[in-house]
Amino acid sequence: MSWLDVLIIVIFTINMIKGWKNGLILSFFYMGSFIIAGIVAKIYYPLVSKYIMVHSTIFIKVQAYIGKRFQTATNDHVVAEGIVENNIFEVLKFPKSIENLLMKSDTMHVYSERAMEGVHSYLSDVLARMFIDFISILILFFAVKILLFIIGHLLDGIASLPVLKQFNRLGGVVFGLVKGLLIVFIFLAIITPFITMMDASIFVEGLEKSIIANVLYDHNPIIGLIQIAIKG
Repeated sequence: MSWLDVLIIVIFTINMIKGWKNGLILSFFYMGSFIIAGIVAKIYYPLVSKYIMVHSTIFIKVQAYIGKRFQTATNDHVVAEGIVENNIFEVLKFPKSIENLLMKSDTMHVYSERAMEGVHSYLSDVLARMFIDFISILILFFAVKILLFIIGHLLDGIASLPVLKQFNRLGGVVFGLVKGLLIVFIFLAIITPFITMMDASIFVEGLEKSIIANVLYDHNPIIGLIQIAIKG
């Protein structure tokens, strides 16, 4: 038995104990609520966004604020050829992901030439809409999470009745075992590159001396899914 086997046993034990403590219903809602809330937020956030923009002044205020930030950037970084785009992003302190997204835009490529023609107003509108979309996603995500949390606890209260309680707890143990197995499969998939590319490493040694990890490593469905995704 290696350290990998010990780690796997610990993961299984912790998740099974948590499953017994929480029961099947709460365990399912704790895990499933993230997926459900994410799906609902992704599908319905445009409706919330539209409602916020139509029925409140938040969009206008955010747009005006971003416009002022752009104006500050314009005033501080005007040069003979126009405006240095990177300096604008430094002033606005954008995350790299948003900066890269905007830099790919045709608008940003002609920004220097048209800075005084109101391109900053256009970008203010785009960024304000992105902000409202982001807020809408958060609102929906947490609203659904809270709703599912309440429903889960109501159902758990019913499942706490004498006869149902034991089934609920045993179901929680099984759920914890499955969850632990999923965590182990993901972990083994992550360390696979280190095992395959290195002749000697702590992962290789742990796998060679293992009993449980070796079997799970050779029959990891996560690796199969990755291969299908790459081929597809």
